[in-house]
Amino acid sequence: VDPAGVEVVHVSSAQQLADAVSKHAPTADVLVMAAAVADFRPAQVATAKIKKGVEGPPTIELLRNDDVLAGVVRARA
Repeated sequence: VDPAGVEVVHVSSAQQLADAVSKHAPTADVLVMAAAVADFRPAQVATAKIKKGVEGPPTIELLRNDDVLAGVVRARA
C-alpha cells in the first residue's frame, strides 16, 4: 500500500528507474531511492531457460548500467 499523499513510482529494471527519476526528479521536493540497482545488466535477455550444453557454461555479455543518483546530482548542479 502506497503512503497517502506520496507519489510512488514502481519500476522493475535499471532503465525504468533511470527514466522515472529523469521524469520526476526535476519537480520533486524529495527523492527517496530505496533500490540497489546492479552495476551491470545482460546484453541479451533469454526468452526461455538456458539449458546445459556440451560446450560448457554460456558466455554472458554484460552492459554497464548508468549511475542514476549521479545523474540526478549532475542535473541539479
